[in-house]
Amino acid sequence: MKMYSVFFCLLFSASLFGQSHSFTFSLRENDGKPILHVSTDATFPCKGYTIQVHQAWNSDTVIIYLRGFRRPTPCIGGMESATSEIQLMGIQRDTVAMQFRYEGLLDRWKVFVGKSGYRARPTSHSFTEFDR
Repeated sequence: MKMYSVFFCLLFSASLFGQSHSFTFSLRENDGKPILHVSTDATFPCKGYTIQVHQAWNSDTVIIYLRGFRRPTPCIGGMESATSEIQLMGIQRDTVAMQFRYEGLLDRWKVFVGKSGYRARPTSHSFTEFDR
């Protein structure tokens, strides 16, 4: 019976990492600085998985690279989403173009910065969603 449990766990983990992922993002301020929060829609087999997120600027567009996942050590059992937060550097306009790149996919968003917070409108998207 144990052999089947281990096999199922390995099979489940392999199928989890082999699937394409969807991401949800939100924006908030902390001490007047914009913070990007990203999470997966899928759950992972350990608590504390993180998304490897990097940012870059190209002219007036902030590019967010989603470069995979980091498994926590130790792996504490449980099913939860992978998450990450980063401070966005250089946002000083009322409207900013934002791109998300993941495994050859590209999503584009227009982000509106206002006194009451952030809003985002997709230009083209297939794997990201905005969470108000």
